[in-house]
Amino acid sequence: MQGQKGDIVIAGLTASQRRQWQKFRDFADRVVAPAAASIDSDQALPRELIHQLGAAGWLGAMLSKEWGGAALDATTYGMMSEELGRTCSNVRNFVAVQDMVAHAIWQWGSDEHRKRWLPEIVEGRQLAAFMLTEPDVGSDAQNVATQAKRDGQHVVLNGTKKWISFGQCADVLLVFAQYERQHTAFLVESRNPGVRVEPLNGMLGLRGSMLAEITLDDCRIDYRSVIGRPGSGLAFVASSALDIGRYSTAWGCVGLAQACLDASSAYASDRTQFGRRLCEHPLLQRYLADMVTDSRAARLLCWQAGE
Repeated sequence: MQGQKGDIVIAGLTASQRRQWQKFRDFADRVVAPAAASIDSDQALPRELIHQLGAAGWLGAMLSKEWGGAALDATTYGMMSEELGRTCSNVRNFVAVQDMVAHAIWQWGSDEHRKRWLPEIVEGRQLAAFMLTEPDVGSDAQNVATQAKRDGQHVVLNGTKKWISFGQCADVLLVFAQYERQHTAFLVESRNPGVRVEPLNGMLGLRGSMLAEITLDDCRIDYRSVIGRPGSGLAFVASSALDIGRYSTAWGCVGLAQACLDASSAYASDRTQFGRRLCEHPLLQRYLADMVTDSRAARLLCWQAGE
C-alpha cells in the first residue's frame, strides 16, 4: 500500500510494476503537478505537456509496441492513472480519452485507420475526442439522434454532440450516429467542412478538459471512415472504449483520495490547537484512519478489477 507521499510499499506487485509506479509518480510530481493550477485557471491543456506525455510513452500506453504503445498490463495502466489523477484530473482525463479512441481504432479500425492515426495519437501530434453524448442523450446511448446517411462513396452526418472532453482541440473525432437505423461509429477529422465547435467554459470541475459542443451540419466523410461494421457502434466500439474510460476514472479517483489524505495528514501534523498538533487529537486521528481505510479499500478494488 501507499503510505506517506513518496513511499511505495505494495505487496503483490512485480519488480517491474514497482519500477513503473515510481516512474509514473516521478513524472506526475515533476511535470504534471506544477502545471495543474494553471491548467485549471487557463481552462486549457498546454501542448508542451501533451508532447511530454507522448515522449514519456503515457499516451496509448496499453497498445502494443508495434503501434507505439508501451504494452502496459491493466494493473500497471491503473497505477499510471492513479498518479495522474493524484496530481491533475484534467491530465488523467486527457490520457483516458486518447486511449479510448486509440483502442477503438486499434481494435475495430482498418489497417489504413491504424497507420493513419495511431502513431499520431500516441506521440501527441494529433488529438482525439470521443463523441457519444448529446444534448438530450446521456446514458441512453442507444438512442443517439445524430444521423448518418450514405451518399455514394460518402456518408453525410448531421447532429449535435455535447460535453465532449477536449473537443475544443481535437483533430480526429470518434462519432457515434444512427446509420440505417443501426448504431455505428465513424472517424471524422475536425477540419472537415460541416464541423462546428463551440467551447463550453466555466465548468465547476475539470475546467482544463476543454469541453465543447460540436455540431455536424451535412458533414461529408468517406464511407471508409466507418469503424467496425454498421450496427457495432454501441455494443462493440463504444462499450470497449468506455470500459477503459471507466477503469481510468476509478483509478483516478483513488489518486484524488490519496492526494486528499496526503494534504490532510500534512496539515494535521503542522497545525496546532489546544496545545497539541491536530494529529494528536483522537477525533482527528479517527478521521485520518477512516481516510486511510477508504482509500486503500478503493485501491484494492481497482487492483482486483485489473486482474
